[in-house]
Amino acid sequence: MKRSNLPIKYGKYPYLPLKLPCLALETCSFRQTTNARVRLKKRKDLIKMAAIYSLYIINKSGGLIFYKDYGSAGRMDTNDTLRLASLWHSMHAISQQLSPIPGCSGIELLQADTFDLNCFQSLTGTKVFVVSEPGTLHMEYLLKYVYELYTDYVLKNPFYEMEMPIRCELFDINLTQAVQKDRVALLGR
Repeated sequence: MKRSNLPIKYGKYPYLPLKLPCLALETCSFRQTTNARVRLKKRKDLIKMAAIYSLYIINKSGGLIFYKDYGSAGRMDTNDTLRLASLWHSMHAISQQLSPIPGCSGIELLQADTFDLNCFQSLTGTKVFVVSEPGTLHMEYLLKYVYELYTDYVLKNPFYEMEMPIRCELFDINLTQAVQKDRVALLGR
């Protein structure tokens, strides 16, 4: 099966088999997703960890509030990172509206030949997305952990103003440790 013929995974349910050149999006049923998550939790030590290229946090209005590059081959300048975050926010919002099922949470995984883009949207509308190696299986856990770090170290910071860029040293330190653990697990396999 060609990668470009796979449908988009919206939230927990597959919909709309969009055919995009060079892109493919993961799909599976709710039962398969739930069973896969249980298997991943039980066999976490057997999962191949993947390298992370970059991490983004977008506020509910689509503004980029955090960006971290982890040594990807093609570094982007500031304008390109802002453009990518804005584009992803727009695609995510459009996919929610195009879904035939009410309550769809948007695209969670976008697969291309050279990268995977995984996204987690919180109940407040804040999106955390990661660009990583193709074929990653566990990024939803990392995204949720990054969101926990965001709530613990950024939102509880009395000097942080909502919807503004993140400038928090404790958040940076803990985020770097989380990504380092992921890379160490990759090298140990």
